[in-house]
Amino acid sequence: MRRFIIVFIASLLTACSAPDSRFAPGDRFIVDTTVIDVAAATTQTDMTVVIRDGDIFAVASSDDIDLPPDAVIVHRGGYVMPGLWDMHVHSLSDADRAVDRLLPLYVANGVTGIRDLGSLVDGIVATRARLDADSTLPAPEIIAAGPLLDGVRLPWYGDLPLVLTDPAEVDAALTGLLEQGIDFFKVYDQLSPEVYAAVLEFAAENDIVVAGHPPWAVGIAEAARSGQRTIEHLSIFTFGDCVDEPRAWFDRALGAKFGDAGYTGYYEIVLEFFAAIDGAACAGAIQSLADNGTFLTPTLVMEMNDRSRVVADDLALLTPEARDWCDTTLSSIDAVDTELREAAYRAFADFAVRLHSAGVRLLAGSDNPNYCLVPGASIHWELERLVEAGLSTMDALAAATVHPAIVLGRESTAGRILPGYEANLLVLSADPVDDIRNTRRIAGVVRSGQWLDEALLDEIRKANRQ
Repeated sequence: MRRFIIVFIASLLTACSAPDSRFAPGDRFIVDTTVIDVAAATTQTDMTVVIRDGDIFAVASSDDIDLPPDAVIVHRGGYVMPGLWDMHVHSLSDADRAVDRLLPLYVANGVTGIRDLGSLVDGIVATRARLDADSTLPAPEIIAAGPLLDGVRLPWYGDLPLVLTDPAEVDAALTGLLEQGIDFFKVYDQLSPEVYAAVLEFAAENDIVVAGHPPWAVGIAEAARSGQRTIEHLSIFTFGDCVDEPRAWFDRALGAKFGDAGYTGYYEIVLEFFAAIDGAACAGAIQSLADNGTFLTPTLVMEMNDRSRVVADDLALLTPEARDWCDTTLSSIDAVDTELREAAYRAFADFAVRLHSAGVRLLAGSDNPNYCLVPGASIHWELERLVEAGLSTMDALAAATVHPAIVLGRESTAGRILPGYEANLLVLSADPVDDIRNTRRIAGVVRSGQWLDEALLDEIRKANRQ
């Protein structure tokens, strides 16, 4: 009897120490880490995240998981959060440039998804074909709009606009875009109200998201009521509902920035604009965004972009031509009186906080490659601008993780570290909740279940320094 008891106890001990039978040979483990749940605004320490194929298989306390003896531990410690989205880029017109340079740079900077708000359709098709032909190429997930749907053809946009002047043209034009794999539609400034309404109707019938600029003849309040899912840019003209004669404000600002007045004249007009806002009208427009669940991508980095706020090391990732142009632009901005420039920046920042406080959900987007913006790197600048404006670090992180998942209709499968969710993860060596700049402290990236370690990401960045 005594021998039986000893054998029985030994068998129990063996069973308790046996590896968890749920795990498979191909599983990858991030152990003893801190999981950042942005949606819940919480963190959990000493956790293990298990990745199987392209999904998160399990998330549990490290004490509750018995690793198999041959477990592939890809990282130990650090902080795990959802991969970042840059929700406003223009990166796909040239497929070779996109696949060979731009897309790897996004991934190397922790961006596992991009929303392209305007690239040539041929470039988008060719980019996707190259990625489909070689699944080992490092690239973020791509959601692409294709052309700008506009009412006129402006010469500086080249072949990017798809001009629509008659509602009767809309069905055939947009059906053609869907047949070429376009994911959503981007409306632009000079669409007529009639064509705009036809675009929204077609999109609703086909369950397609509409994003972009509120057309000048429509405005943000009506765009929100019509079902436009996102509004792009916190700029003078975007909030034309808030002032009298909005087109005149836009023309003045554009003329100043690119005319003799330069950035000094531009910042003076910015301050005039915010001082001229009709409080009641603006409050109503903002409430329309909140009430209708319309997201806004402020792209603050487009407005708050002087030399003290850009990261010099990131600029080395620009081509020499882009870097020269960037340096000229930054010199022009830095020549402005500091007090004037900072007052204009504060006006933009305060308005972003006003939107957030009113319940308008914000998206993190850079508008790369405009101005001095660097693929992948500049989304970190945007997160810093959001925090500088007054958002909490968790709110800023939500703009690049949770909110994109909602806009894409995937909040039940993306944007969180939970079993069954997509394994698109950013692994950091420092806590971004403590300091938003720590999103740049990248120890590794999981893209669709594939582990990309720090050495590989550094190699990508190094290969693209020019």
